[in-house]
Amino acid sequence: MAAEQQKYRVERDTLGELNVPADRYWGAQTQRSLQNFDIGGERERMPEPLVKAFGVLKKAAATVNMTYGLDPTIGNAILQASDEVIQGKLLDHFPLVVWQTGSGTQTNMNVNEVISNRAIEILGGDLGSKKPVHPNDHVNMSQSSNDTFPTAMHVSAVVEINHRLIPALTKLRDAMQAKSDEFKNIIKIGRTHLQVTVGFCVAFIPWPHGDSPSHHIKPQFFLLLSRPIQDATPLTLGQEFSGYVQQLTFGIERVQGTLPRLSYLAQGGTAVGTGLNTRKGFAENVAKEISTITGLPFLTAPNKFEALAAHDAIVEASGALNTVAVSLMKIANDIRFLGEYKRVMCLPDWSLAFVACHDSYRSL
Repeated sequence: MAAEQQKYRVERDTLGELNVPADRYWGAQTQRSLQNFDIGGERERMPEPLVKAFGVLKKAAATVNMTYGLDPTIGNAILQASDEVIQGKLLDHFPLVVWQTGSGTQTNMNVNEVISNRAIEILGGDLGSKKPVHPNDHVNMSQSSNDTFPTAMHVSAVVEINHRLIPALTKLRDAMQAKSDEFKNIIKIGRTHLQVTVGFCVAFIPWPHGDSPSHHIKPQFFLLLSRPIQDATPLTLGQEFSGYVQQLTFGIERVQGTLPRLSYLAQGGTAVGTGLNTRKGFAENVAKEISTITGLPFLTAPNKFEALAAHDAIVEASGALNTVAVSLMKIANDIRFLGEYKRVMCLPDWSLAFVACHDSYRSL
């Protein structure tokens, strides 16, 4: 029994008591979500960038709340715990999956509980006591799940686009440009489309008949398809690759074009967009703090009702990402086709990296 008690601590919420792993910072509401939505597993946990964005948000909110009267001792402990979330030191304490009740309440509370308990630990208190740092009254001060979750989505999207996606696409675009320059004097046959050839054949196959050992000869018909690539007029391989360069350039511009709308934050709208239970200037100041923490431009949304009730900016970004994905698939398939049929290029098996086979060009 003593060993069992060491493994768990008792946490309480409005529905009663729950056993929570003693070495975890989450609390009762997170534990209930784990029990109620025991699906998905690690593969479907809330994404790491979203968790870190929540850390940014909670740090910004605590900073602003201290200017409105939050006890600096509590506030600074929240800042320290939030920094650990941002740095990825507490990722093991965010076990929830994407499957949960509406508006992301459980994830918002997961963040509140983790930061609260870590701040309590920093201040020398007992985990689960909610003293001196309360997950709702202090960590979630002037906030609602309805404005924190869309804010975290926007922050994580902007950070990932700026720090990972755009640099990766730019690197790929520049590599394609280098190949376009390298291949500028290599002349090849243009390929305009696939020309599918359809054929039929028939084979007579012995076919078992009932329980009899004898066989009947039964005709079997087969459809044959081939896909020779239609040759066209000449062009240079460099010109062909310049098309890929332009596709990627347009893709980068499309993604960048979504950033102004993604940079508007719902924070400060609280439950329904009215800003109930926030101080004047809270929304604007939180956006400024998030900009300072991330080094990226963010603004408070001009209309919180739209920011809470709609996700058009996310849909727009999704559309841009979908277009980029289609472009990448098209480029990859084109390069693969260059290695088929008349083998304009030799493609190593281990990647889509390519080496021009100059002897092949002369054979064309």
